[in-house]
Amino acid sequence: MAGFIFIFAISTVTSAIPRSGGDYVFVGRILHPIAGIVSSFCFTAGVLLSAAGITLFMVTGAIAPSLSAVGLVSNSSTLLKWGTTLGSNQGWQFGVGAGLIAAACLLAGSGWKWSLRVQNFGFIIAGLGLLVTGIVVLVQSGGDFVAKFNSFANPITGQSDSYHSVIDAATKAGVNLDPGSAFSNTWPAFGAVIGFSIYAFYSTHISGEVRQASTWKTSAVMVGAAVINLIACLALTAIFFHGFGTQFFAAANAVNGTDAWPFAAPPFYVFLTAIAGGSATLAWFVGISLVLTFFVVLWLQIIQPMRALFAYAFDGVLPLRVAYVSPRSRVPVVSLAIVFLITVGIYVWAVYGSNFFTVYATAVVITVGALLLMSLAVIAFAYRRPEIWRGSVVTKRIAGVPLTTIAGVGALFVAIVNGWIFLKYPGLGISDRGAAFRNLGIVVGAAIVVYLVADFVRGRQGIRLSKAASEIPPD
Repeated sequence: MAGFIFIFAISTVTSAIPRSGGDYVFVGRILHPIAGIVSSFCFTAGVLLSAAGITLFMVTGAIAPSLSAVGLVSNSSTLLKWGTTLGSNQGWQFGVGAGLIAAACLLAGSGWKWSLRVQNFGFIIAGLGLLVTGIVVLVQSGGDFVAKFNSFANPITGQSDSYHSVIDAATKAGVNLDPGSAFSNTWPAFGAVIGFSIYAFYSTHISGEVRQASTWKTSAVMVGAAVINLIACLALTAIFFHGFGTQFFAAANAVNGTDAWPFAAPPFYVFLTAIAGGSATLAWFVGISLVLTFFVVLWLQIIQPMRALFAYAFDGVLPLRVAYVSPRSRVPVVSLAIVFLITVGIYVWAVYGSNFFTVYATAVVITVGALLLMSLAVIAFAYRRPEIWRGSVVTKRIAGVPLTTIAGVGALFVAIVNGWIFLKYPGLGISDRGAAFRNLGIVVGAAIVVYLVADFVRGRQGIRLSKAASEIPPD
């Protein structure tokens, strides 16, 4: 529900001001140009961090485990070796990840038509992969899965009941396999879900290319995407717990990486589903669908910062050359090249100096700065830009207060709670709060310095940057 509130609030402004650049445009035009660039810097920094984190997880959490799973199920020592090497060797992780980032940038540079084709194909395969996974796990659930797991594990462990041995090992290690319901357990999960779900408003950054973006279609698509994500997450979680067994699923993930888990492949759903189905072909298909899912998401991460840099240059905040658009692909190729270099640079840190959870949590905390400013812009929308608000799709009032303002207050609450949870629970990835605030301060400070320098330079050229960056750009 929290994610839905935020998404709806942002969608109301996006439908009224559908321009590429997203929050940079509508926050800057509603509040102030400096607020717009601070918001956009925070969101763009978060997205670039997310791109690096997603790439790292795609390599170590999708490709490597899938290769290991296929290798184990098909008795291929070569694939097993590849998966093990990719999961542990940082050099290979960087090389493969950098190649994936380059591929995503090339896809973005091919133009909107080809990008959407690949995106649609990726989502179709990803959806089919999840559907097949759900069916296989449901059909082979309970005692069938236990028998197949034990049969698969016996040649490796020499035990007749490896399934319950994993559970016993986790219990002996002090893992609580029946934690029950408690707010101490719920809040971190709540924060993680919000962290993912609020990004369903991401299409605000490509609304300039979406047909009928100024209608209810924008709100429907954004909220609908969050609903689909939530339903899929809940359904597959229930299926996995039912099919694999709640205690076994928790125990396997708890002892992964220890002698109690004797397999080279981690207990991800690709591996467990392959065992349930007893098929190398199934393992290949589910693994490929998982990799395609992350690749399409990586492509989406490239789109936002590319458009943000274009919008900055279009307003004069950056050199106009950054806004150069290829006449063939209609893509701002200079800004795309800059995004590629920055993303690879952050990916170096993700591989050699951090981990997925720290990268992702850092991205969320920095993004909260943008979420706060976006929420304030929604609250002020009807009062600061009444002529645009009156022409939007949401002009209703409740007790005399514009619905957009009420939605903005709800979004502000969600943003605050989201930031508080990630700073409160170090298990989500933030172990040093001071460093988190420092990183946020660096991004905010950089945004202000860039704007002030650009304003000074443009002023000497006889251009008022505050005026150019406060007008609604043309369609």
